[in-house]
Amino acid sequence: MDGAPIVQRSIEFNDYMVTKWVDDDARFPVPLGNHHQTISPRTNNNLEGFHHRLNLSLPHRHPNLFRFIDITKRMEKTEKIKLVQIDFGAAPPQRKRAYKELETRLARLKDHLATGMKTPLEYLDAVGKIIKMD
Repeated sequence: MDGAPIVQRSIEFNDYMVTKWVDDDARFPVPLGNHHQTISPRTNNNLEGFHHRLNLSLPHRHPNLFRFIDITKRMEKTEKIKLVQIDFGAAPPQRKRAYKELETRLARLKDHLATGMKTPLEYLDAVGKIIKMD
């Protein structure tokens, strides 16, 4: 970034990230922001989907409390039924092919990093290209 223009907001953001997440005495411990070994969802899209379904279920912006509780109970019942079905051998919902392929490629890159086939910089470069950050 030596040739990058100096932008005050980017400097402030960089300082924030370093003092809150990177430094040895940072406010948040490094493992909190490190999801390298995470196997669960990498995003909060599942929560966004739940929120979207909840909003669609509500008749208007500020429903009365009892209507909200009723809708929440129905949603909970639906989710419990899905979990029971999975417990009894039903296939979990299918993910889009593009997301499956992305997860496979990222897992392969993690293996290459762990086995020393890629250096950390090569790994980051490859991940950046996969998720279109180049």
